Amino acid sequence: MKQISILDEIIVDNFAGGGGASTGIELAIGHSVEIAINHDPAAIAMHKV
Repeated sequence: MKQISILDEIIVDNFAGGGGASTGIELAIGHSVEIAINHDPAAIAMHKV
């Protein structure tokens, strides 16, 4: 049976924003987040700037 590696997975941050969760995930597992989802209008505006 093939063992699944974290590098075979798509990493998704469902609570992306100004808090640094995506950065924490990357530091913890050594792999960057491919998809970051944010629904907060103020945080989305901050990212656009």
